[in-house]
Formats: sequence, C-alpha cells, structure tokens
Amino acid sequence: MRYSDLAITTVLVVKRVSRVTLRAAQGFIDSIFALMGIPLRCPDYTSVSKRAKSVDVSFKNPHSGRNSASGR
Repeated sequence: MRYSDLAITTVLVVKRVSRVTLRAAQGFIDSIFALMGIPLRCPDYTSVSKRAKSVDVSFKNPHSGRNSASGR
C-alpha cells in the first residue's frame, strides 16, 4: 500500500515529539484511530522508515532554536 507524504510526515512528527520508536508511534496512532472509531490504519513502521528520507520534515528545535530534520 502506498501512503501519502502527509501520513509519513505525521508519523515522523509523532515519533519526534513523543520520543518513541517508529513501532510505538504506529501503535499510538492506531490506538487513536480505534478510540475515535475511524476505520484507518497508520502506515507500518517499515514503510515509514523507508520513506523517511524522501519527505521533508523540519521544525524548530526547542533547545537550540534552529530548524532540525525529523529523522536525523
């Protein structure tokens, strides 16, 4: 299955913000979907891992004030 860049980016942001592994981020997002009764599945962690370098995810690092890439 092919996931959108937004789906991959969302998982990477959740991973970075919550400081968990990709597998844990996938489980967290799947749990939110289940609690809300939404029939969606989070991209699996292997798909996210493979596509992490092809999407652009950057945000301010609260410690340094610089922009930083998500997966690095």
